[in-house]
Amino acid sequence: MRLYYWDIESWGLNPKNVAFIVVMPEKPYHKRMKEEYVFQTGQEMRAWVDSLPKSFRHVFYAHNGNNFDIYALFNAQELVDMPKLANPSTVFQFQYGSNVLFRDSYQLLSAPLSAYGAKGITPKKFIDPKNPDFGRLESITEEDLNYCRLDVVILRDALTTLKALYREWTGLENAGLPLTAASMAYRVWCARFWPEEWTWMKEEGGKRFFSATFSNEANEAARKAYYGGRVMVFPGLEGKAVQNVMSYDRNSMFPAEMRNQILPNADKVFHANPSIGRVHRLKKAGLPYWGHVVLSLERTGSYSFLKWFEIKRPIWEKRLTASLCGLK
Repeated sequence: MRLYYWDIESWGLNPKNVAFIVVMPEKPYHKRMKEEYVFQTGQEMRAWVDSLPKSFRHVFYAHNGNNFDIYALFNAQELVDMPKLANPSTVFQFQYGSNVLFRDSYQLLSAPLSAYGAKGITPKKFIDPKNPDFGRLESITEEDLNYCRLDVVILRDALTTLKALYREWTGLENAGLPLTAASMAYRVWCARFWPEEWTWMKEEGGKRFFSATFSNEANEAARKAYYGGRVMVFPGLEGKAVQNVMSYDRNSMFPAEMRNQILPNADKVFHANPSIGRVHRLKKAGLPYWGHVVLSLERTGSYSFLKWFEIKRPIWEKRLTASLCGLK
């Protein structure tokens, strides 16, 4: 995998109106590779990207690049049609062709580049349409180039340092960076604290920390048990302070529970509707369990079903998460 870091300067903060682009490889990958490339248009950079050897995977990082810089190279329809990794609101990676990936470093370094090193003030010629040099390619100076170069150097140094730390934390000598800070934190946790009995060996060799073998049915049951209703307490004493009551966000506590608590056996799933007797047998045996439970209130004002969960004790302590829905 070959890594590149890039940034653009544009006229009027419009990525389609490029002033110039600076690209720096992480290191010279062959004798003819330069330490930096400067392009005057997005088409020039795209032609250079097309010339990169197809026998390697090339990854390009720009800070907030998938919301801004990427539009210097591709139009909106091309980006829509590209294979990508995304959630409903954020694109983490665009794939161009079979071997080029554009990633957004902002998903790993969730702060402006100025937080990672000194950064100059954007020259007015790039942002003020009233400036006499606005839009004039001949007005671009070495000082302007250095301003953009500094951003690229800061980004390169920040990500290479982060990658070195990630490898140290995980003990994986040649690990590449994940797409997001959340994914990186999870993988570091797995490498350091994942129980030995949960690991497995890959067919090609080497220990795998980051997955567990859940049956589809067990995985679906766990997903349903994980989320629930509102994290609030309704004491029935409107307008009065309630003492000795604490409310916890169950989702926020989950990483600590993964480390400190015994999790349920994912190979054992009860297919029948749960019964009070079965729940009590699990509790008596000291076995952890997930429960996805739909409860129905039979008559108005009766909350006796809450005794199932011994609501006076913290539900997470029982390792039970219930989705309370379908209340009548």
